[in-house]
Amino acid sequence: MTALNKLEDYPGSNPGWVLSVSGKETVGGWKAVSPYGTVHSAVVPKDDGTFGFARPAYRQARYCQTIVWGRAKDGKVRLALIAQARPHSDAPGFKNFDQPNEPIMFLTSPMGFLNQVQGKIETAIAAAMREMSEEVGESVVLSKWQHPYGLNASPSFETTFGDICAIEVDISSVIPADHDPEEPIAGHFWLTVKEWMAVVAKGTFTMPDGQIAYPCFGASNGAILAFLCTHPLIMAEAL
Repeated sequence: MTALNKLEDYPGSNPGWVLSVSGKETVGGWKAVSPYGTVHSAVVPKDDGTFGFARPAYRQARYCQTIVWGRAKDGKVRLALIAQARPHSDAPGFKNFDQPNEPIMFLTSPMGFLNQVQGKIETAIAAAMREMSEEVGESVVLSKWQHPYGLNASPSFETTFGDICAIEVDISSVIPADHDPEEPIAGHFWLTVKEWMAVVAKGTFTMPDGQIAYPCFGASNGAILAFLCTHPLIMAEAL
């Protein structure tokens, strides 16, 4: 049974979660809502229907992971990856959870939420094309692909499946994006599949200026792996 049950349905059960808003604490069921998703308390019952355990469930607005790829002049497939700081993340091994740390740089595929266009949610492919334009650049598009199911990056607390799309481009025709200053991108890189695999194995990527970026294991790397598994000939070239 999915974790849609509310704490109010289990009087006397205390999972230990407390919501604090402006210094005021709430014990029991709660829900926080934003344009980008919701977070709410959710109960997972036992088989007999009694209270099992509760933890926050995070439902994101619909989003898409975009694999931008193409063949370079040497004939090798390259993946477009961007380096971007993610202020929500702790540093690896960071223990002082209530204290700030410098934003952590991640190396990821382009990603973003699906926009509303004239009252309708844009398609995943349309979102992928837009994200490519905004984060990688304009290019001649050779093919488009969408995974049938997408991925759930962390099903222990996240409810949402995001879409996965791949856009094949003519790398020689790419006009680099003029990035939104409110979403600063530290750099973008065209890595071969073998180079990407080496980054995943090492766990870090050293940028030309010496900064360290971490591969985004849940969402971005999961999307790239799904793409490679459904395009085995591309994977085979790197092995």
